[in-house]
Amino acid sequence: MTYESIMLKNAIRIKKSANVLSLELQKAAMQSYDATRCKDGTMGQISELLDISRRIDRLDELYGYIRQALYAVPSGHRTLLTKVYLRKQTPKEVADKFGVSVSTVYRQLSVARNRFRRNLEHIGCDKQWFDSNCSDIDWTVRRCKSD
Repeated sequence: MTYESIMLKNAIRIKKSANVLSLELQKAAMQSYDATRCKDGTMGQISELLDISRRIDRLDELYGYIRQALYAVPSGHRTLLTKVYLRKQTPKEVADKFGVSVSTVYRQLSVARNRFRRNLEHIGCDKQWFDSNCSDIDWTVRRCKSD
């Protein structure tokens, strides 16, 4: 799977993860008065807060790149990417909705992904950037129905 497909398929998960981490950061900050909570005392608390903050920043940066690149895609192709990758509709469902063949949807989806990828590269988020900044994220985690 290409890095731009991974980014599109996980965009909502990335944003939700950043929000969850923000809540975790707030909770950790509120509990920071209790130095016995961390094995390394105050420095351990500071390290924990910094680690959570860095993870939030990285996810926010990634989500910002996705939004910026997606909004630069022409609206017809953006709609197609949104329906297939963010709303999880099948190409057959999209084809039925728009009254076109499934092969047309796949062709247009390929064009849309290429435009999205070029936009990512234009803003500095190419495959090398993605590999060096996001290689430790587990992209195989399946979303549950409530997400």
